Amino acid sequence: MERCLKKRTTWRTRTGIFLVVLFVLLFIPLIVVIAVIRPEQESRTGVSYEEEHTDSAYHVLCEQEAGSISVPLETALISMLSSVMDEDSPREALRAMAILLRTQAVLEIEQNGSCLVQGYAGDTELRERWGAYYDTYYAVYAEAVEETRGIIMTYDGKPIETAFHPISAGHTRSPALLSDGQMYRWKSVPCEQDLMAQEYRTVVDYPAEKLADCLKVLTGSTSIAGVQIVIEERDEAGYVVSLSVSGEGFDAFRIGGERFRSIFGLPSSHFTMEENGEGVRFICFGSGHGYGLSIYQACMLAEEGRTCMDILKYFFDEIVFMRIA
Repeated sequence: MERCLKKRTTWRTRTGIFLVVLFVLLFIPLIVVIAVIRPEQESRTGVSYEEEHTDSAYHVLCEQEAGSISVPLETALISMLSSVMDEDSPREALRAMAILLRTQAVLEIEQNGSCLVQGYAGDTELRERWGAYYDTYYAVYAEAVEETRGIIMTYDGKPIETAFHPISAGHTRSPALLSDGQMYRWKSVPCEQDLMAQEYRTVVDYPAEKLADCLKVLTGSTSIAGVQIVIEERDEAGYVVSLSVSGEGFDAFRIGGERFRSIFGLPSSHFTMEENGEGVRFICFGSGHGYGLSIYQACMLAEEGRTCMDILKYFFDEIVFMRIA
């Protein structure tokens, strides 16, 4: 009996040791692999983010000639990104813009229940646009989207309102003068490298006849005799905030800089005016409204070695990156 007990004890001991060794051989390498892979994933994206689990994938409504279709957000982002960034843009700038576009789409979906993407180019349109370079260009945009999959910018746990423009006038604009009551995370930051962009300075001449047509739209009057336009206010970045318009055939009024820019088709509301014969010459600086991220400056920051996270934090204040899916 004693020998039998000893044999059983020895067998159990050996079995226990075997199971411990098996556990070590199987599970310790797995833990090491997990510990190594996760930091590599965060390093690959350049983004530290909080996890938020969701049961449903986001879809957007994409507007095409045949009507609107529902497309998974991550798929639609490839086309959306290609519409605002060149295929040879720096990798980190592409990734930053992918996060920005995703953030805005998620915000609109959560606020309005849907997000409409206008001018969406599906696979057929992209093949026609890119021709023989389709595979190469598609891979560039798809990689930027995939490497940042599900990542958005948030503040206080919610997606932020975003904004971007092609080129600033040397400094992005503060949202402080916007009177819509919204809290924006855009920062007013210097963009000195934008001054080197080819499209930084644009001269737009309006001859008398073309000027008269725009003035009629601006004033709502068929009589434009004695029209005077005066820049009344600029913001800290130099963009025109308001102008006064007066003349003989209508009551004097004020108009916002962005509205004025839209009517006259100017590239930017950072401009000066001067007489040019019987017409007027506008000298414009930058391209776009000047709020949020400057695409040109973002590309320059990427070429300096900044990550997509660094780039976005340069333009947006107190943001936290969160992965939604």
